[in-house]
Amino acid sequence: GFYLDDWIFLEFTDKATNLWQAAGVFAQKGHAIRPIQILQLPIFYLLAGHYPPIGQLILYALEFLEGLLLYLFLYRLTKSSALSLFATVLAILYPNRAIVHIWLSNASQLVSHNFLLASLLLHLRWLKSPQKRYFLFGSLSLYLLGMLCYESIYFLPLILVGGLIGQHLALGMRFFPALKEQAKKTWPFLIPLGIAIFWQRYGVTLFFDAGVKPMSLSLPHFINAYMAGFECVTNRVVHLCAISAPHFFKEISTMNILIGMLFVLGVGFNLFQRDSEALPKGTLKILMGACIAGFIGTYLPFALSGNYMPQIFSPNARLNAAGAWVGGMLLAAGFMALRHSRWPALPSLWPKALSRTLIAAALIGFTMADIVSSRNWSKR
Repeated sequence: GFYLDDWIFLEFTDKATNLWQAAGVFAQKGHAIRPIQILQLPIFYLLAGHYPPIGQLILYALEFLEGLLLYLFLYRLTKSSALSLFATVLAILYPNRAIVHIWLSNASQLVSHNFLLASLLLHLRWLKSPQKRYFLFGSLSLYLLGMLCYESIYFLPLILVGGLIGQHLALGMRFFPALKEQAKKTWPFLIPLGIAIFWQRYGVTLFFDAGVKPMSLSLPHFINAYMAGFECVTNRVVHLCAISAPHFFKEISTMNILIGMLFVLGVGFNLFQRDSEALPKGTLKILMGACIAGFIGTYLPFALSGNYMPQIFSPNARLNAAGAWVGGMLLAAGFMALRHSRWPALPSLWPKALSRTLIAAALIGFTMADIVSSRNWSKR
């Protein structure tokens, strides 16, 4: 269905006779701060019309593309297809982003994520072939387009920095020399970042009444934002899964329950076929480097904002979509570390059985929480 801002954006679109006029309406209503969004939103609402299933298909297509790009990015970093697939599946299913699955007006975040992931992939290509500068130009251009669609990705290139630092740590290099080395390779991201910040904080005000939000340099707010972000990735997700289970079996139809369980079985079976894959040396360090840096980059906009805090039970849960990448990587690293651990006092089968049990529990819990959360949002 259509929810919350969807109705406002449908009204904006209906007032226009063509795409450019619709973009002008969005710009005049305060959305010029995101010049790509004022084109993207009318296109999506014109495609969906007043038929919500079309909007749902658009979201599914964007999430599929996000999952594909995230998998390719993680695989390029870790060289492990199993670990990359685990992290991607868990990230897309992560319950703290359940609202992203159904809210069309939130599609801008998915579009910006896809721009960012494509940018990071091109940047990795440039690092392999520095003489081919068109890869760098493409990378920086896509990053800028993503920020001008939704600014939550401002600092997410840190996920690449963290992964590259992890590669050096895996080879035995110390942290600060590794950081210095990667700063030389990733500093060009500062150029589009500076352009986007200038436009969204200063340039737009020269032409439109954009309602620029104030920044916060409060240390307590900074710390609280990161603490809330950590909870959105960890214990609040566990809580959401726990409270969703009773509602899942009580309110969801038998057919939907069967479909959900078949989905879990299919995904789980595919993952279990891959969990025995040997991990390249240092793979977990690379993934954890990307995870830690991704966490910093995901929640830094909250820490610098005077208006928002990370949430999981409100419309602001839409801003956890990248936080789900962090959760997916964290869980994947934990499950695979457990799977490949050796316990001298116990049979070698135990780590395998325990890791698969935990993966199955996560898939079941995440699926139930996603379905129940989407159902609850549909009642608003």
